[in-house]
Amino acid sequence: MATIIFDTLVGGGSLTLTTPTIVYGTDFSDARYNQSSHRTGDGTLVTYNPAGLSVVTGVIIMKGVLLSEGNALKTWLHDKAIFGLNKFTITPPTGVDLGLGVSTNVTLCNFVGTDDSGVFRHKVPSIFLIKFPYTFVRV
Repeated sequence: MATIIFDTLVGGGSLTLTTPTIVYGTDFSDARYNQSSHRTGDGTLVTYNPAGLSVVTGVIIMKGVLLSEGNALKTWLHDKAIFGLNKFTITPPTGVDLGLGVSTNVTLCNFVGTDDSGVFRHKVPSIFLIKFPYTFVRV
């Protein structure tokens, strides 16, 4: 079990989960925006990089989340983060890398999506498996 904190940085917007286990498959990837590459007639690769942003998209996979904490995260997502509208900070458990280094807080995140389909799944009675997608701009 590990502690993970979601915080909108607005009054009453913090939620701490203490029961999840962060599992293999929790991962992230980078994408560089505004960058393009082209091959010229002689085979040279030319890359244009007009100061684009690096955007990180990831998913946190949490298993063994108690029903009460899963429902609390669902309520927080609907009422505080308002899906992708409000930015938030994720404080990961020790040893977990969400895109900025092991155990480093990720700030100014957004939820990926406009609904929670596929995010919250009951594995056994009163236990959730949660696949929480997030994104942020790497500064």
